[in-house]
Amino acid sequence: MGTETGAHEFHDRNYLEFTARMRNQLALLRRRLDRGELDNGTASLGAELELYLVDANARPLPRNRELLDRANNPHLQLELNRFNLEYNLPPVPCAGQPFSRFTAMVENTLAEVNGVAADLGGRLAAVGILPGLRIEDFRDCMTDSPRYRALAENLRRIRGEPFHVHIRGLHEEVVADCDDVSLEGANSSWQLHLRVGAREFADWFNAIQLVTPLALGMAGNSSLLFGKALWEETRVALFRQSIDSRMPHLGRWHQPARVSCGEGWLRRDAWELFASAVALYPPIIPECFDDPPEHL
Repeated sequence: MGTETGAHEFHDRNYLEFTARMRNQLALLRRRLDRGELDNGTASLGAELELYLVDANARPLPRNRELLDRANNPHLQLELNRFNLEYNLPPVPCAGQPFSRFTAMVENTLAEVNGVAADLGGRLAAVGILPGLRIEDFRDCMTDSPRYRALAENLRRIRGEPFHVHIRGLHEEVVADCDDVSLEGANSSWQLHLRVGAREFADWFNAIQLVTPLALGMAGNSSLLFGKALWEETRVALFRQSIDSRMPHLGRWHQPARVSCGEGWLRRDAWELFASAVALYPPIIPECFDDPPEHL
């Protein structure tokens, strides 16, 4: 996900070649799973923490590239908007005390990077949606990189019109249109990544699907957007709508959104998720590398 792309404009041949490679590699994945080649290794946890960079008044401070250059920390990377950063924690084994280790990593890194941010007149804030955000904060705010330009331009091309956000709360609502995907950058989060053996994947996936609503209910903490009180956890609706590339007028074909909490149970293994994504969604950044795929 963090790899920078070398271009932001693609042509029909790029999409055709990329799609062909994905379909070929689905077959490769199927064979590797059937042979048990992806069952090695012990369970481990990875994590990423998305952050806001704010000024002394808790307003967005669009200087993430300067902070990244000064911090010189290989685990930090740029995020979608110029007032966001991402901290990628090194993976740790599930055995022992992984969450205590993550806590220590986060506290040490935030203390170190906040010392650098202070020289820029800012500090880092770990918050789901910054309460004081204004719609004006999203004008020309995207991080200037080929990766994000490609993401914005190609999602916009697939959709064919501006992105539309309409979130109704209990008493208030937000309606906004945006030509790019920068509204997605209003969301930041703490994300855990669980690595398990391929044969255990379906059971783990289905179990997590069961407990996700409970975790969401206990952890909801982002009710404000642009000064409006909306959902207890507004990030769900905002993330889904702000990068929704589905064309609004598709008649009776109701394509699932790219962003979802799952579309049912797994019956066998992870191949079902990859096959579904390849079948349902056109590529966003169809960049092919020179390395040939492994033989089937």
